[in-house]
Amino acid sequence: GYVFEDPNYGGGAGRPLGTSGTSPRAGATVELYDASGNFVGSATTNASGQYSFSVNSTTTYQVRVVNASVTSTRAGYTSSLRAVQTYAGLAGEAAAPNRVGGRAPRLMDADANTAQSNLSTLITSTTTPESVANVTTNEVNTPGPDFGYCFDVVVNTNDSGQGSLRQFVLNATALGNEGSLTQSGTTRSTTSTANAALAAGREASIFMIPDGQAHAGLLAAANGGPASGLALQNGQQVAVITLTVASGALLITGTNPTLTTIDGGTQTANIGDTNAAVLGTGGSVGTSASLSYTSFSGPEVQLLGEYNAANPAGSRKPRNGINVLADDFTLRNVALRNFGNPGGQGAVGFDNVPGRSGPLAGSPSQTGAQGAVRALLENNVFGADASSFAAPSPFMSNEGDNGRSNQHIQYDVSGTSAAVNTLTVRTNLLGFSERRALHVQGNSTLASGYNINLSTYDNVFQEAGVGGNPFATTSPYFNSAAGAVELIMTTMPFIEVYNNRISGPGMATTYQGLGSDGVEINNAQVSSSNPNDPVQVANNARRDAGAAQPGSRVEQNSISNQRLAILCQSNAAFSRFALDNVLFRGNSITNNYVGAANQGAGHQVQNNVVTGSTAQGFVNT
Repeated sequence: GYVFEDPNYGGGAGRPLGTSGTSPRAGATVELYDASGNFVGSATTNASGQYSFSVNSTTTYQVRVVNASVTSTRAGYTSSLRAVQTYAGLAGEAAAPNRVGGRAPRLMDADANTAQSNLSTLITSTTTPESVANVTTNEVNTPGPDFGYCFDVVVNTNDSGQGSLRQFVLNATALGNEGSLTQSGTTRSTTSTANAALAAGREASIFMIPDGQAHAGLLAAANGGPASGLALQNGQQVAVITLTVASGALLITGTNPTLTTIDGGTQTANIGDTNAAVLGTGGSVGTSASLSYTSFSGPEVQLLGEYNAANPAGSRKPRNGINVLADDFTLRNVALRNFGNPGGQGAVGFDNVPGRSGPLAGSPSQTGAQGAVRALLENNVFGADASSFAAPSPFMSNEGDNGRSNQHIQYDVSGTSAAVNTLTVRTNLLGFSERRALHVQGNSTLASGYNINLSTYDNVFQEAGVGGNPFATTSPYFNSAAGAVELIMTTMPFIEVYNNRISGPGMATTYQGLGSDGVEINNAQVSSSNPNDPVQVANNARRDAGAAQPGSRVEQNSISNQRLAILCQSNAAFSRFALDNVLFRGNSITNNYVGAANQGAGHQVQNNVVTGSTAQGFVNT
């Protein structure tokens, strides 16, 4: 038999050796047991990935591969990386392609049986021999079972270890040659009801977390397949992955971190629509009736930050859910909730400032190169469960932990050479954060020509900022006015904020705190009396924003129930001016409560509709 890698496996039925792209692996450890599980011997695959044993004829044996011994043909492989089984059995055997994840995907594969004990002794509460297949010998040479593996498959909801999302991230950010990948599967489309092919030249997470039913690649639990790994949530089945405080964020950094995609839509494509919840209110986004907003189908995958009441205040939730210190990252079809302690962190953080260990960084020991940081975030649910876009139930504590993320997207980048950072945020639901939903800022060390391009459109922002938090009296952001979109920009940025629905919490008398703003474009103060304010971090002062690039616009947004709809200002403590030359056109502004003088030059304010007895929108000076 043979042991092989299938780097282009994309979900569904496992693919046999000989499929385009499969690669036999030398050096894999293969163990042989008799029908009763007694150890018979072990072998190592040769340069052709083949193993062999001298055995008795007409006898049944069990063949096992030690998963930790399976290497990758791709550059960057180390012994800390772990693959997941995608194929196990004799060529032509019906069950061989339906054993994705192994015998028990929620467990780790056991180590090599150096004690030569019975196979059953390898089964513990956390481990099992995952890759085992039977063979009955003939009178002559008998082909053994083949075993296939892929390093991109997610088969359980564990915080870490083989088959987990964290292990996928470790694998994907270490292994190279992403540009040559042609993953064979599909994912939930972001534009239609049909599934879409996985993009070539990228490395996507292949979710195959079982629901106990039969699918291509999985046997039903009643027929010897794995038990369901999904959680029941509001009557729906969701793969809820709890990231612990101890393990921290998923770190998109490493030897080969570019072109990494976390896509919960592969779970939908491979296992089915187990979460039938319809999120959002439907209708339209922005002000154009032609730009309809189809109600959001709840994702099948959710990242949930652990709440650990035993930890000291300020460290009871993971700092970030995902921390990106690399270029060309994509996140889609995932729900994220309960991330970020005081200090500016949140669900997804981008930070490429080398050496910085302040609260915006996901891990003090991790740094990223000062190159471009491009990212696409689409079809995600920020701030709520996958099955209900509503304010989460509170966790009882004394620091304002209430099931909400501090903020959802924190994009804080810098650089010492000319480069362009491009962040696209589209077709997401973002709500119920303690602070900002989307926060984009540059760093004072920026070199000339190192710019930020931001496009955010077709999103729904709902009750972002502490103003919508009924538990704000215990929040460190009791006096915060953070809101939906806050842009603290850099030299000559290009920004597009259009066709979004931005809804605040309501009138100031209905909640605690200062409230939240719809869109803020400003410069930040150098220092703050709030010890949790991220501007206290070294190298975090902002520079003069100057003029925006041609075409920058805040256009056709529907903004309601905010403290202020659109705020464009500088901060007196910083003695800099806000961004100049932005087009504000065609926005619908309703029921906003506080006016503010705006600073900046060359703005165009056209065809905005301001209604409501207390409405104040944009005041240009």
